[in-house]
Amino acid sequence: MTKLLTYKDYQNKYKERHFKISQFYGDLKVEQYKNIIKKMKSLTQNNELKKENKNSLLPEFLIFQINKDLEKLDKLIEQEYIKNIFYGDLNKWLINDENYYEPFAYLIARLIYKLNKYAKENSKYCNENEKEFYKGVKMIYSDLLSYEREKGKIILLPGFTLTNQDKLLASKYAERDNTHELYKTNLKFSVVFIIRNFYNKKWISNGIDIQIESENKKEKKILYQPFSFFHVRDVQIDIKNYIADIYLDAIGKTEILEEKIREGKEIVFNPKLRIMEAKN
Repeated sequence: MTKLLTYKDYQNKYKERHFKISQFYGDLKVEQYKNIIKKMKSLTQNNELKKENKNSLLPEFLIFQINKDLEKLDKLIEQEYIKNIFYGDLNKWLINDENYYEPFAYLIARLIYKLNKYAKENSKYCNENEKEFYKGVKMIYSDLLSYEREKGKIILLPGFTLTNQDKLLASKYAERDNTHELYKTNLKFSVVFIIRNFYNKKWISNGIDIQIESENKKEKKILYQPFSFFHVRDVQIDIKNYIADIYLDAIGKTEILEEKIREGKEIVFNPKLRIMEAKN
């Protein structure tokens, strides 16, 4: 969340990644998976990539038996999307990596599809209108200024974003009680994101309730999918105490955007309905 993308960033560059991911969305064919596995093997043999991703889970995908590959892939996804392990690699690619895109695009598409399937079958889309969820992070001042410049505008969070309903817990993750030492040691601010979820019965939420699947079932967790759009409602920065609060409003949608992008449609913001929608 420390690296936001503007709406212009999406239109100029990241919609191409979104398009590539969308081409794989819902693709469950074994032959496609075999092709991706071959490319993954090439990635895991790349010394440069090994150095960058010492704890990468990419090798995990090479051990599947072909007759049960997709079943095992789904199981790995189901287990790992709760932890900040599996989607760490994917988020890195979504934000930074210009190379090695096809295998990552396939895995991201598979994960998005799996999450949507889970949410639909178990009624787990976040349907709480104007409910606030929180995420605590530590950010350098220049990244904070990026959010401040976009106040009142639309931004995109390209990666998987895990939030919870406990603001005190978010403050703990942000080291809110240790801000001066945090800045002295790392030059970082204690930052809490306050994300207000908007929803009506005609929408499909970008947020998915994964509380039941989490290790701590008492802590309600909402996982926002990649390419979720938000309105920057406010940015409050306390320079003296190295604290910042960032207020975001989730922007809704009425359809699975990846399905429409796969059909060749463009994603645009509808200011009247305050949703992202597909246009020819």
